[in-house]
Amino acid sequence: MAEFTLTPAATLGGAEQVEEHCRAWEVNPVAIASMAARRGAISALRESFSAAFGGALPDIGLRQEYSGMAIASAGYEQWFATSESELTLAENLRDACSGNAVITDQSGGWSEIRLQGEGARETLARLCPIDLHPEVFIVGSAQRTVMEHLGVQLALVDDRPTFSLLTPSSSAPSFWTALTHAMASTRPA
Repeated sequence: MAEFTLTPAATLGGAEQVEEHCRAWEVNPVAIASMAARRGAISALRESFSAAFGGALPDIGLRQEYSGMAIASAGYEQWFATSESELTLAENLRDACSGNAVITDQSGGWSEIRLQGEGARETLARLCPIDLHPEVFIVGSAQRTVMEHLGVQLALVDDRPTFSLLTPSSSAPSFWTALTHAMASTRPA
């Protein structure tokens, strides 16, 4: 029987768009996992997560980074985790959380896009109903939102500013089009 090796494919083919004031690119490869606390197990989950990763699970509206993994709140007792270096992320989370959470590999179902530069906030303001002012949406902020009628998990990664945008892979091409059109129509201050 023939042997096959599967390699992850970028949803957008590794797309990148550069404008004078910002840059957008598809993160690839990236592992994405969703995590939800099992009923009645939130305290145990917090303990097992802290023991495994040396830090607390982020509260609602926040994102944290731990040893090659970022984890952002996605709602009440729910999180999205991403890693560019650890492609067995879901497996590692399952082992670390000792059965206290339901963890699902979302790597094929979600895509990550990064948006960076002085025009990033203005670009996102054209698409997003969230207040992204630097005094309100600070580094480590994370929110679920809608942009161009598409679901997005938005987080501010650093003060360059760099935003992480997670969107379902099935609608990623439409989201990419909306994002790049907003970039092209935004002019630097």
